Amino acid sequence: MSNSVNRSEFIPMPSLSLTHLHGDIESGPLPAPASRAARVAGEAAHLLSQLPSGLRTTASMTMKGMAQAGNATLSGAKTAGNSLGKFVGAPLQNRAWGAIAGHALQQMITCGGPTLLREEAFIEAYNLMLPHLTQKSPAAAVTLQMCISAASIAAHYAVREPRIERDPQGNQVAVRGHFGLSPEHADVLRRDKPQEWDANVETQRTNSQRVTGQQITAELINTGLSLAGAISGNHGLTTRILSSQIRNTLYAASRESLQASLSLTGSSQGKATFGVNDAHMSINAAWYTAMTLTMGLMQDALIHSALPKGYSVSGPELRDADGQLLKGKELHQLGLVVSGVRLTCNTMIETVDAFLGKHYDTKQSGDTQKFSASLPLKDYGRLLDHSVARLSWNNFANGTTLAAQQIASRITDGHVPSALQSLLGNAGSAAAFGLTYKMVNQTYQSHAKVRAAVEQDAKQQSFIDMESRA
Repeated sequence: MSNSVNRSEFIPMPSLSLTHLHGDIESGPLPAPASRAARVAGEAAHLLSQLPSGLRTTASMTMKGMAQAGNATLSGAKTAGNSLGKFVGAPLQNRAWGAIAGHALQQMITCGGPTLLREEAFIEAYNLMLPHLTQKSPAAAVTLQMCISAASIAAHYAVREPRIERDPQGNQVAVRGHFGLSPEHADVLRRDKPQEWDANVETQRTNSQRVTGQQITAELINTGLSLAGAISGNHGLTTRILSSQIRNTLYAASRESLQASLSLTGSSQGKATFGVNDAHMSINAAWYTAMTLTMGLMQDALIHSALPKGYSVSGPELRDADGQLLKGKELHQLGLVVSGVRLTCNTMIETVDAFLGKHYDTKQSGDTQKFSASLPLKDYGRLLDHSVARLSWNNFANGTTLAAQQIASRITDGHVPSALQSLLGNAGSAAAFGLTYKMVNQTYQSHAKVRAAVEQDAKQQSFIDMESRA
């Protein structure tokens, strides 16, 4: 019996019936329940009767699912293919393949050449100083190393930091360069967001000081390892620190000299650029970290394949199958092979980094990059600031990585598998370079913009002087 009322002004209610233990009023008493065996038999018969249709339904659903999965996979493959095509085709559409070629060729010269020089110097200096200096007079080797460390630190306080303070606009140019800001954007920040501008000023100054602090940290690590090697009789460690300092100094000086002399890329429309901004600099840092790790592992694998069976290399040390240091002609020949592999991998890292940096620099100004060969033969002032900052970067990464390797070797008593040693060493190097990439490269940009502003200011002053004398 239903008690529901089907009128629009009332809310519908569910049907109700009065029941008692034996059934409802309308139907009368419930029938006697079936036995358990009968219920089981009935359920089994019902299940068996539905089995063929169930199998058909399951098969149909499976086929539909496979078809949907196949369509989704095909669609995903098409999307990935289109994306890859756009990625590969974009440089061609934007005439960037010429820029890529320009960067590759330029880095082969300005990075590959200095890398070959530094690696050859690294290997040869190590194998020359180990028997003739460190083993004969460890104290003299440590003293020489400490003098190089002191000079490296002094270069920041006496040369690099004063150069960035030459900003003719009272550090505004340095801050703009640091964050890749146009003069108009900087004016808006100073006017409308003074607190943000003040924070940028402080960040620029702090990062410049941190580059100096990075050098101090690196030299403290170098001195500590050098002393530890001399005290423990591990002359190879002391020699490695000293030869590494020579290596990095040669690289910084030669690379910046060539960068000032040669340029093989430029902007397509000639629009003014202001540097890579903060967000894009973070992207570059991530790419640089990934490339450093990848190329480091590839480098170790290629060197292992290139050397005779059983031979090994660790930094500047090349050993034969018996674990003895190589000497004479064999050292020079295989040292050149090792240096060649290292220059190839380092050139690939720097080519990608240079392309991305130029890409974002021009993109932010609404421009693109292209192949453009020229011999500027100027801006050699970068040797007094870029080179010093680069030395800080390389010494810090090399020092921290070597220290970590020494600690790991001490903990494991030297029983570290070569594959694990390669992974840990390259991961440590990638982390050290990657974590400090943004700070160092933004400081590079500050120095570059200040140098340009000082040069422009000098030209204007010279013109004014000429006008006044006329």
